Formats: sequence, structure tokens, C-alpha cells
Amino acid sequence: MKTMATIFLAVLLTGCESASSHIRYSGGDGSTIAAAVFIKGANGRQAVTGAEKAWLLKRYPSHDGKLLSTFSYGDRFYDMWDGSPVVIFDVTNLHVDRD
Repeated sequence: MKTMATIFLAVLLTGCESASSHIRYSGGDGSTIAAAVFIKGANGRQAVTGAEKAWLLKRYPSHDGKLLSTFSYGDRFYDMWDGSPVVIFDVTNLHVDRD
């Protein structure tokens, strides 16, 4: 039974690792709307939020902020994370219809 649990955990972790390995970041440093961070390969709100947190922790290990707001500007949508520093992610892909 221990062996089955170990195998299950290994498969679960491998699946999580491969899913997160498809996430790519581009854009700027998130300091302004013009320099927003773009996330590619994360589908759905939960995956995008997880990718945002991962980017923040990698770039700013002591970042203690929370998602402050989601807002639109022009024809794009953004998440703003409170903390030091404030960081903006472009999340337009969550709000665009995919036919």
C-alpha cells in the first residue's frame, strides 16, 4: 500500500510539474500598464493566478502582496497585485471569447 501511495504521489507531482513547465512569461517588469507582464500557457483564472504568484515569488521572493484588483484599460484587462512593489499582469486572454 505504501508503494502505491508513493507511485500516486510521484505521478501527481510529475503532472503538476509538466503543466507548469508550459507557462511562459513575456512583456516587462509589471511596474506600469505599458510594462505589464504577459502570461502564456495558463488557462483559466486559477492557473493564471498561480502563474502570477509564481512569477512574483521568483522575481521578488519576499513579495507579500495580494491580488488587489482586476481592471480594464482600453481594450485590455489587467490584474494588479498589491505589495512591494505593485505589479501589473495583462490578463486579457481570460476575457476574450474564444470561438
